[in-house]
Amino acid sequence: MSTTVALSSETGYVKFVAHIHRLCATSPSARANLRRAERRSPEEANAATHKVLARWLPRDPSPGRERAYYTVAALIAAQPTATHHRNNTITSPEAGGSEEPTTSPEITVPDEPTEAARWWELPTVGVSLARAAVSRPSQPQAINPHSAEQHLRVLCRQSLTGLHRHLPVVIRRLNEVNASPDWVRLLHDLCRWEHTPRLVAKEWLQDFYRTLIDLDPDTADNGE
Repeated sequence: MSTTVALSSETGYVKFVAHIHRLCATSPSARANLRRAERRSPEEANAATHKVLARWLPRDPSPGRERAYYTVAALIAAQPTATHHRNNTITSPEAGGSEEPTTSPEITVPDEPTEAARWWELPTVGVSLARAAVSRPSQPQAINPHSAEQHLRVLCRQSLTGLHRHLPVVIRRLNEVNASPDWVRLLHDLCRWEHTPRLVAKEWLQDFYRTLIDLDPDTADNGE
């Protein structure tokens, strides 16, 4: 079997996301290199970024799928430092500062998909934006609902290239109110956008309106 990590399954997405969180928590230089990939295609990334990501990519990915991995890695790297430490599962001091943290069997990868939690059950960007638009005790700050809706509508109109260029603004806004997206679901949806953009956009929009009404019935559809 090749030493390249196979990422053709749901488990692969989870392991990739967990790896990027570990890397960002333990290696400032790797995190900086990943951040430089934001809004850039893989062809525009520097050698240091490829060094970090190459072994975690699927074999012969399509251009859209390859870019999904680079974008998600860059967006995770752009999160506040404290976020990476909360998501990092490595507790060994030997892991600090390494660009390739230990990946021994003892390391637990969180949230492995189970029969009851497949990718389609994970929250979409639409769900994240709706949750971010409703103030509650666990989230006193919130995005204005109209602003959240406009952010989503803009995303859903984008081509593949446009989506990757607009996402950082939306994700940064979510981070500001501690409502980061589910990275595994986002990676999966970005991989799908290349071939079924309208289907993914429909799911995001439906999830947004459904979640917003569930959380705040006063926002029920007024026909506009």
